[in-house]
Amino acid sequence: MFLFVVVSIVVFVVIVRIDFVILLFLFLWFVVVVAMVV
Repeated sequence: MFLFVVVSIVVFVVIVRIDFVILLFLFLWFVVVVAMVV
């Protein structure tokens, strides 16, 4: 449980620090998925 809390905090900090990079990565992943489906 403690490890889960630590991981959650780390993930939260990373997302806050590189929010733009995360959004860009998600957008690219979405484009790839759409391209594969179509």
